[in-house]
Amino acid sequence: GASTESFSQPSPRVPIGDNAEVQRFLEHFQTGYRRAVVERWIERSGRYAGMTQGVLRAKGLPEDLMFTAMIESGFNPVAVSRAGAKGLWQFMAPTARRYGLRVDRWVDERLGPEKSTVAAARYLGDLYAMFGSWELAKAAYNAGEMKVLRAMSVLGSRDFWELTRGQVLRDETKNFVPAIQAATLIGREPERYGFSASQSGPLAYELAPVPQGMQLARVAALAGLSLDALRELNPELWNKQTPPGGTYLLKFPLGTSQRF
Repeated sequence: GASTESFSQPSPRVPIGDNAEVQRFLEHFQTGYRRAVVERWIERSGRYAGMTQGVLRAKGLPEDLMFTAMIESGFNPVAVSRAGAKGLWQFMAPTARRYGLRVDRWVDERLGPEKSTVAAARYLGDLYAMFGSWELAKAAYNAGEMKVLRAMSVLGSRDFWELTRGQVLRDETKNFVPAIQAATLIGREPERYGFSASQSGPLAYELAPVPQGMQLARVAALAGLSLDALRELNPELWNKQTPPGGTYLLKFPLGTSQRF
């Protein structure tokens, strides 16, 4: 590729520990039914990779951080956890609001890929500023800042791998970081690990203003679209209508908003 990409500053890579935990997840992701799951993640990543890397680059953060979303949601923008975390980046509502996302009875921007990615990049950047290490920043993304600070003070260490030997962090957090690191290695070079690198194309759409309080089913009928096509592009409108308070910029499949 002689693309313009080569002229932009490459963003720093996240250093990856060459240790037993990361190796364990590398093997884990390549065996049994999990191989097909990871294959699907890689394919789905194509829809959001360009956008996510662009957001991370603009904030001076490593593009590799996109693989955090791979482990959080498998790049499923409408994923919901048992605890109520939502979206590509699995935000809980209070953290989402703290980072400027709208979460109310009309709109849940945790489900909107671009806006949630901007919020996640800001949050990860703040965590890195606080902890000075991507491993600790990711641990804090999973467990919360206070939990990681407590583990550091109890165990007297700033090294994530040291903290995994203690009892303060939950297993989920201890596994979260090496899982992301393994996903990063696979995502950087899928073929090397026997995965096909075929990816879905990026989501393409155009924006057009739609009146407030309008059912998406009505918009779809007027534009000659399926409701599913509109919902896929506007997952943040979780009750399937535009919110009150003026016109709403709705995403339409390319070339269809004129009909509306």
